[in-house]
Amino acid sequence: MANSKGLIPADIINEIKSKNDIVNYISSRQELFKRGKNYHGKCPVCGKLESFVVYPETNSFYCFACSLGGDIITYVMKTKNVDYKAAVSELAIIAGITPPEINPSSNNLMRDAAMFYHSQLKTNSKAKSAIDQLHAWGIKGKTIVQLGIGFHDNSFNCFIEYMTKQKSYTIAQLEEANLIAKSSKGNYCDKMRNSIIIPTIDEEGNVVCFDYYIIDKAQLYKYPNSDKFARSKHLYSFNLAVRSEKKSVIIVSSYEDYFKLFGLGITNVVATYLPRITNGQLDLLKKNFKVVMPFLPQYVNFSACDQYCKSNGMFCEDIRLQGCDSPIEYLDKYGVDTIVEKVAEFERIL
Repeated sequence: MANSKGLIPADIINEIKSKNDIVNYISSRQELFKRGKNYHGKCPVCGKLESFVVYPETNSFYCFACSLGGDIITYVMKTKNVDYKAAVSELAIIAGITPPEINPSSNNLMRDAAMFYHSQLKTNSKAKSAIDQLHAWGIKGKTIVQLGIGFHDNSFNCFIEYMTKQKSYTIAQLEEANLIAKSSKGNYCDKMRNSIIIPTIDEEGNVVCFDYYIIDKAQLYKYPNSDKFARSKHLYSFNLAVRSEKKSVIIVSSYEDYFKLFGLGITNVVATYLPRITNGQLDLLKKNFKVVMPFLPQYVNFSACDQYCKSNGMFCEDIRLQGCDSPIEYLDKYGVDTIVEKVAEFERIL
């Protein structure tokens, strides 16, 4: 049981870790081979071969290439892109322990919604059109999983049924989270039907918004601003950009531009949701990056961004489109090598 603040007592954490053998858990998800007392394999985060070591005696792991390390809870968090409490709950179930009760929160609700949508993309036979669209945008397989992209078919209430009956949320909670709609007759239905669902996940692993692209209308709808979510203070895929451990970050303004770069292997990239970048977004970037590189077709506030960087010990490097109308056109025409070289140059000198 969790305490009044929703924290999980140390004795429960220790029991969960002791009943989950780290070698058995990791080897069920990736190939490991034994060398001496320890086990080696491919790092699930950086992808380096044999740099990843699992230590049975301490129930821990470490990657000598990217310096990622920790216990079995850390492994679940990093490989499944979930927060600490979600990882603990999963391991508790595997160990046959009743998952610790954690005070209900909007974070839990949004995470459960994201997991439902993502599972639909993988298992729903009607998701082919969504997958085809994602491929057209330049993202496939592993990258779709990394971004947590989801899907909802034309059903009117499959999401409501799942969230209320299997996860025990109320209609009021779902409505407050802007995930369902109310008809003129007063009936509730799923909001994001026939859609590709694009979650924003913050650095702590919390899902903070869902934008959705209605496939047959080819139209993007945006999650509303509220007292819990302000678009001007968040960045799409900031969490993955931080995990890239680069000192520079590329800024684009649309999902399509983001997907194109991410699909080409550029992970230190964020999208603004807006035509320009705000001071609130720059405040967010300042925590982790030394260089910001706007890559936008009409970057109307470059001078303001440049001034912000100068005032905050950062550097602003505009990526010129060289006559192209969009980053996608630039990448199709010139390729990604120039951008890769810019990123590598900043890594060398900073």
